[in-house]
Amino acid sequence: MTKHNPLADPIAGALAAEADDLDDLRELSRQDPQPGFTMAVTDAFGRMLDPEVPPGKWLDYADRQTGLPPMCPVIPLGKNEDVYFFLNTLGAIECFKASSSGKGPIGSIFAGRSRYLEWAWPRFGKAAKGMPPPVTGWDADDARQALQDACAFVGVFDDGDRVRGRGAWQDVDGGLIYHAGDRVLFRGRWLPPGRHGEWVFPARPPMPRPAPDRMRSGDYGAGRELLDLLETWNWRRPGTDPRLLLGWVCMAMLSGALAWRSAVYLTGERGCGKSSLQEVLGNVLGRALFKSVNTTGPGIYTKLRHDCTPVWIDELEAQSDNNLQKVLAIIELVRTASSGGSINRGTQEGTSREYQCRSPFIASSINIPPMRPQDQSRFAILQLQPFPDTPEGEEPKDLEFDVGNLERIGAQLLRRMVDGWARWPRVLKAFRHALIKVGHDPRGADQFGGLIAAEHIAMSDADPTEAELEAWAAALAPSARSETANRTEDWRDCLRHLMDVTPEHLKNRTGTHTSIGGVLANGLRTHPGITPNLDDCEKACAGAGLALSWAKGEAKVWETARLFVPGSHPEVRKLFAGTTWAGVAGATGVWATTLQRAPPDVAWTGECGKGLDKKRWGVFVRLAAAFPDDGTGDED
Repeated sequence: MTKHNPLADPIAGALAAEADDLDDLRELSRQDPQPGFTMAVTDAFGRMLDPEVPPGKWLDYADRQTGLPPMCPVIPLGKNEDVYFFLNTLGAIECFKASSSGKGPIGSIFAGRSRYLEWAWPRFGKAAKGMPPPVTGWDADDARQALQDACAFVGVFDDGDRVRGRGAWQDVDGGLIYHAGDRVLFRGRWLPPGRHGEWVFPARPPMPRPAPDRMRSGDYGAGRELLDLLETWNWRRPGTDPRLLLGWVCMAMLSGALAWRSAVYLTGERGCGKSSLQEVLGNVLGRALFKSVNTTGPGIYTKLRHDCTPVWIDELEAQSDNNLQKVLAIIELVRTASSGGSINRGTQEGTSREYQCRSPFIASSINIPPMRPQDQSRFAILQLQPFPDTPEGEEPKDLEFDVGNLERIGAQLLRRMVDGWARWPRVLKAFRHALIKVGHDPRGADQFGGLIAAEHIAMSDADPTEAELEAWAAALAPSARSETANRTEDWRDCLRHLMDVTPEHLKNRTGTHTSIGGVLANGLRTHPGITPNLDDCEKACAGAGLALSWAKGEAKVWETARLFVPGSHPEVRKLFAGTTWAGVAGATGVWATTLQRAPPDVAWTGECGKGLDKKRWGVFVRLAAAFPDDGTGDED
């Protein structure tokens, strides 16, 4: 397990007085010599090596690792296949391919320092009599070869593994790193973007930094201020929802440093104040928050690049089939971000780019789009209701906020989360254990545990008491939350789908039972005044590629019936078409491996040929064990 830095104040002094200020690019450009003039060369510590080095005569002072000229404003990061990576003059990552590394791409990475190019790799014109040859520009071939050699000397570079964008990250010793775009809080010091320790921190647009002073907790702290404001909205669960939202705001500030990022879904009718709430959180989080409407999954991660900053997706509703696919792609991105996965995508240049996906998400809409249980489990659903004094069908009166005060609250909360990072593991562990004790699975404990742990650190300097743990566990018990109340195992959802779907050969069937489950429930179970219809059940199963079987000597009744589901069959494949349990011709369907996750007394593998075109391998399901209470399917 990773150890966390136990420093009492991990940023002592760093926030009050910044060190190593990043020099202004324009000022650095002024220090570059005019074409043909000499340049003073210093070492990495600022000590003078030579006050007058002529253009192109720097070989004695070349960098020992890269071979580049001294004081080079561009930093080679390495190469990957035929792509060369650099930190340009602004500190941002820029790359070019071997086939497109001419004067344009090189001039781009040296933008603002073009006179340095003319000093390092000068191109000379014809000399006048008795005069040295004039510098008429810079030699692209010499520059290109030197830059490519430098990347080769540095080694292979993986931008997906080595780059840390804006947001919070975890250091190798468990300490906290915070990248604010134009500065990086690294091991207790504010440093300019660049290469620090194991990673590269590229320059990005600046975003909020922690407040310079330690913040109070309790009733006089920034957490209490923001919670008081959030509680002015009319929440469906006023005792928990605003506190969970406060927890998300604070958890979002730790973003990439976390093992799990909880997502939040904000929903409610018109007139609930969702827009005003978005404005409040937008000012608290400042430029760290990426807000988007009518976006796509690729649009989000290409905008974020390597950042792990919070994302708000507004109006995430599925209104048509095409729109649904776009929404599902965004939900898939949220799933990836929750556990911190990577996304690989090709570029127009024919290269592959890897994106770290570690952003916390909040989504909002009137209607929540359809989600599978494993996706819904990643969201805490917070429900807003119309303000009591708002006439039906009208928007609430605009709420007025002090933007400067909200920005102050955001900086103070960020400082509390940075200071509280050393406490994060034990506070999270305490809440997770409390949630598991009341019935949450590990995923649910991660989802809600992270939110309430962040809320607790924002509000209190002490560890949670037993009373606080018990109160939160009771309020977030699985049966009390819509996110968890109806959660079932994937194998059971797969089997229920099989029972509920209507096969092609039963679509024109007369009567009330047109699904496999309905036919079996009606034909096998004992009902007063109704004789079981075994023949009808077997025909219904056979038409869908399924089979009914019984152990030798057992009575052919519901209690002993076994439904055989082939691992590969064209008719069964039709039943699962369009689901996550689908299959392809000639291969074992996903449904087969999913059903095998049922308990051994419910499902097991074997071979069966009864009622099928040939003997096939598949999964036997004991119906009475799988559906002990209510039969198997529809009552249409």
